[in-house]
Amino acid sequence: DMSEIFLKYWFTCEYDGKFFMSDIGFNGILSLDKNTLEYRYERKFDHLTDEAKMAYGRVERVGDTIWFFPNDGTDIAIYNPPNNTMETVSIKKDGVIHCNTSVSLKIQDKMICVLREISNGIWRIDIKSRQAERYQKLEELFLNEGVDLLTDCDKAGEASFVAIVGDNEILIVDAETCVILARKRMNIPSRIYIARYHEGTVWMGMLDSTDVYSWNIEMDLVRKFTFFGN
Repeated sequence: DMSEIFLKYWFTCEYDGKFFMSDIGFNGILSLDKNTLEYRYERKFDHLTDEAKMAYGRVERVGDTIWFFPNDGTDIAIYNPPNNTMETVSIKKDGVIHCNTSVSLKIQDKMICVLREISNGIWRIDIKSRQAERYQKLEELFLNEGVDLLTDCDKAGEASFVAIVGDNEILIVDAETCVILARKRMNIPSRIYIARYHEGTVWMGMLDSTDVYSWNIEMDLVRKFTFFGN
């Protein structure tokens, strides 16, 4: 019975009037027409088993291709919608079989893939040649600061991103120059679970509270918004 279809996904990107995503419930690329709301099963990831779940999360459009970044795996999948073709780029490090992408950024002619566990590698992929290499300078920036785990990340500009470190610290990092642009340890009672950037402000959701906090970076101002009572 296909009368009800529930799409399960984390991230999307737009291409030719459609939103493309990787369904986390099974092995497949889905599209959703933004005007007609018609969904379509495009194809599966050939390099995965039919039973594979939650393999991909973040997704970026790069020219006429769509890049799927691993949530649980070691391959970036690159899908070409006009030709319905697929290729993969390995970001496998010796001894690592599960990579979880925190954020992906296009900087000039490279794609940057920042993994949740820094020791698993930060990768820089040449868009034209598809050659992947470790981005040692950005890795060293984090490791020199004693940071090996990024709880959550979000884009903060063309070349920068916001990252949660530990329970309550926020970093703004320039991935091109490999410098920390801003850093703030939040004096709040709850653990930060998710952070999203919008027009100079970082919005933070809590793991064990309905409170939402905002941090205006330029003014260095933190505000609390309480929902559903005190």
